[in-house]
Amino acid sequence: MNVPSKTHWLLILSFVVSLSLTVSASFIPPLSDWRLLDIIVYEMLIIGGLVLIFGIIWKTALPEGN
Repeated sequence: MNVPSKTHWLLILSFVVSLSLTVSASFIPPLSDWRLLDIIVYEMLIIGGLVLIFGIIWKTALPEGN
């Protein structure tokens, strides 16, 4: 499967942000009393938004390919 490298970077960035949100959620006061399901839903909304934003930026600003 030939996937452009910018797609790989987008997935890696999304994973890192998702992981950091999961780790830091227990230390942020508004999120510390949330249930795990709430944190996962919140996290998925943020990741979806980031993927959309970075996807639009990369599709319009960067040339296709490696």
